Amino acid sequence: MVKARIPRLNHRPFTYTLKVQSDKAQDALIRVFLGPKYDEFGNFINFNEDRKYFIMFDVNMAKLKEGENTIFRNSSEIFWYSPAQTTYYELYKRLMQAEKGEKKWTPELFKGRCHYPKYLTIPKGKKGGMTYQFFYVVSPFVAPKTPLFTNFNPLISCGVGSGGRFAFGKQSLFFPLDREIDDLHFYQPNMHFEDIEIYFTGDEDVRYY
Repeated sequence: MVKARIPRLNHRPFTYTLKVQSDKAQDALIRVFLGPKYDEFGNFINFNEDRKYFIMFDVNMAKLKEGENTIFRNSSEIFWYSPAQTTYYELYKRLMQAEKGEKKWTPELFKGRCHYPKYLTIPKGKKGGMTYQFFYVVSPFVAPKTPLFTNFNPLISCGVGSGGRFAFGKQSLFFPLDREIDDLHFYQPNMHFEDIEIYFTGDEDVRYY
C-alpha cells in the first residue's frame, strides 16, 4: 500500500446573513454571486465587464413573510459543494467487506462525485486580505414548467439530461448576469452588493486530506 499526503486549500465554516423586506408573504428565490472587485493592478472593474468573472456561489428558496425577514445561510447548506470524495481504496475495501458479509454496500458511497469539492468553496485570497464582493438578488419564485429534480437520481446521474435539476423559475440560473448590463436600468431594490475580505492564513494552517 502506498499513501500520499496532499496539501489542499481549505476554509473555516462561515455564515452569511441577509435581511429582506417583503411587501407580502411569498416564496422567493435568492441568488448569490461571488466575484472580484479589482483587477490584478488594483483598478476597479466596471461591473458590465466584471460580471464575466462572477460565479454562482449559492441559490436557495425562502418563504418570506410580510415585513422584514432575516435569512441565515451556513456554508454547509450550499447545494453544489460536497465533502471530500470517498477514495478508491475505501470503495475497494468496503466492496471486499460487503462480499464477506462484514458490512453492507450502499450506493451513498458514491455521493459527492457530481459536486464541486467543499474545500474549494471560496477563493484563496491573500495573507493581507483580498477584496471580493457578494452580489445578492432576491426575486419572487415562479415554479418552472418542469418540476425540480424530475427524473433525477443523484446516485446514478450528475443531472445531464434530467431536464429539471436546475430549473429555478423562468430565468436562467445565471440571471441577471447572463446579459449586457445597462447601468441606467440594471440596479434595482432587490439587489445588494457587499464587499468582503478573504484572508489566506498561510502554510501553518494547511489541512491535509
